[in-house]
Amino acid sequence: CPEGHAYFMSVGNRSSSQASGCPQCATTGYDDSKPGWVYLLRHEAWGLLKIGITNEPEVRLYTHGLLGFTLLDISQPMKGRDARIHESRIKAGLRKVGAELGPRAIGKKFNGYTECWFEYTYPVQSLSALTAQLMSTIGVLEKD
Repeated sequence: CPEGHAYFMSVGNRSSSQASGCPQCATTGYDDSKPGWVYLLRHEAWGLLKIGITNEPEVRLYTHGLLGFTLLDISQPMKGRDARIHESRIKAGLRKVGAELGPRAIGKKFNGYTECWFEYTYPVQSLSALTAQLMSTIGVLEKD
């Protein structure tokens, strides 16, 4: 970017009308250069589980809480890029085992709906259980 930050972006994202630009210069969104947390949420009424990443856990969990999500588990802080990679590998693993991310059946979109799946399709109670189950089912979690 003009400020000298290096970052990666897919061609599709660069050419999109919603291109976000440099994540370090952005005033909102996830920033790989800051500490990151991976979290697992549950929405009992909708029967959903949700994986996500954040640089600001209190703010992000509060926002999801307004929709009815409750926290099942959250990681220790880690390097932001490591949190993004971990989340990406979990999502790829979930797709491999048939957990449809971004369920359409709930009839509405909300912030983070693409990281949700129906709990009955792949039930878990913690991040460590999710990672262990995926690794035992499909082996090493691969990059997205």
